[in-house]
Amino acid sequence: DVYTAPIDLNYFGPQPQAQEAAGSQQVSVAGQEQVFADVDTTIFRPGLYLESNMQLGKLTQLILGLRMDYFSAISSFSVDPRLTTIFTVADDMRVKLGVGIFSQPPEFQESDVTIGNPDLDPIKARRFTSALAGSTTRFRGLGLASKPSTNTSGTGRSRPLTARRHST
Repeated sequence: DVYTAPIDLNYFGPQPQAQEAAGSQQVSVAGQEQVFADVDTTIFRPGLYLESNMQLGKLTQLILGLRMDYFSAISSFSVDPRLTTIFTVADDMRVKLGVGIFSQPPEFQESDVTIGNPDLDPIKARRFTSALAGSTTRFRGLGLASKPSTNTSGTGRSRPLTARRHST
């Protein structure tokens, strides 16, 4: 896949702050040094995903994945491995476990050479997933999933275990 976005930015004001957790750490802009930016560029982010699907015996499926991305705004590449294992625990029930690394670039204003820090690296997160799925009348269309993730700075976000009923 490829993501492109034209950027035409004229900015005069205080130095932009980091977006994560900004609500709890905002400070007054009065007295802050003013910065100016006049940017006309295009962000280019091509990505490639490779995946293999292997059957290990009758009950286990292994899916190996590798995502490669380029972030033009910071001239950086990322290579993120992923692994999913699906266990068939009964004819009508499967357990899915996955782990992977996911990357994204910093926000444009955080990495721009005139108002940010052009030496920033991509943001990385480790993600762990689990799911239970069944296809009998009792389980038809019901899936349970938990998707916690932790970024490399040590802070994390997680979503609680959720049950979804899909129409069939």
